[in-house]
Amino acid sequence: LYKNPPRIRQFFSALPQDKRLEAVSILTSQITEDIEKHKVDSGFQWQAVPGDNPLTEPLLFCLRAGELWPRVLHRVAGHPEDPDYPVDMSPPHGITSFHGYDLYCQLIVRILCIASPPRPLELLWQLGKPNLIEQFSGRLVTFRELSIGKSISIPNVAKNNRLGRVQFRVQRNGKVFRAFLPIKNMYVFSDTAKLNLDQSKVCGVAMLEDAQEKTVKGKQEIHIGLKPLIIGMGGFGQSVDGWWDPSIGENGSVSL
Repeated sequence: LYKNPPRIRQFFSALPQDKRLEAVSILTSQITEDIEKHKVDSGFQWQAVPGDNPLTEPLLFCLRAGELWPRVLHRVAGHPEDPDYPVDMSPPHGITSFHGYDLYCQLIVRILCIASPPRPLELLWQLGKPNLIEQFSGRLVTFRELSIGKSISIPNVAKNNRLGRVQFRVQRNGKVFRAFLPIKNMYVFSDTAKLNLDQSKVCGVAMLEDAQEKTVKGKQEIHIGLKPLIIGMGGFGQSVDGWWDPSIGENGSVSL
């Protein structure tokens, strides 16, 4: 649904070479295991995985080399504000480069999660106090929540509405927690992605910025700032009823 390539590149370029190579090796093994699982799990046949794509192996080669732009993709016209973000969909290479770069970003985020395992947002809620949550500032966080979008735009009108926001709201032990994720509308994947970001169950990886206690309508709430790297649908330990949670399979308060 959404990715932030500059921030993804920033984290990737900061990885030491030994950590990068180790993470790519682990990811290669994981993808092989993913392919084998999907062969026997008919419930996932609809869902594309990196191993299903013929570009995966060449892109892994580029990741081993630490390339921010993978040499196996043709250079096409990029966005004026981010030349490395392909926007030219015309033949012969436009669509392949756009989707190939999207896949590259997905693979990088998986590498980042292997190199520095993220903390589930649900566990941060359970800490209950801003000072305890904020000790993880700068660390990666995974989430699976009901998104509430504000000012999210479809990509072709993003220049008139540059910034949007996704919010999560949950209630735990009588206290309300909110997470705020700024969205650069130029990186919203498609018109359909915009609709899903407005209100849908989403999952993803973000960087924790801060945590603060706020008074809203006379009640205390804990507000968390997250900088999203990537947002999608499905995944991250999906339970039978569609919610992610490390213990009871319940997350995201629709009633709020």
